[in-house]
Amino acid sequence: MTTSLYDRFAMLGEPLPQPWAVPTDANIPARLVHIVGSQAWISGPIPTGPERSPAASSGKVGQDVTPDEANYRAVRTVLSICASLHQTLGSLDRVAAWAELTCM
Repeated sequence: MTTSLYDRFAMLGEPLPQPWAVPTDANIPARLVHIVGSQAWISGPIPTGPERSPAASSGKVGQDVTPDEANYRAVRTVLSICASLHQTLGSLDRVAAWAELTCM
């Protein structure tokens, strides 16, 4: 039996948040999700809180951010990516595979 991403989020107690949106007053000529053929390219996700606001600022783990804070931010970033994909695709069930995930 396959468990959907939505079920996994629920099991972890992390519901899918509202997707983050580029502020309307920002002049950014880009999209968070860009569909090319059968692939979705995601760029610029940030960790978001439950109300679409940025969850935290950046910093170096061990210097500015504790490992627990870094883990929280990483989870919130993945949830933000999934929320943006859900908004664009209509369902995460359309995602067949993850090809690459690069974070900085």
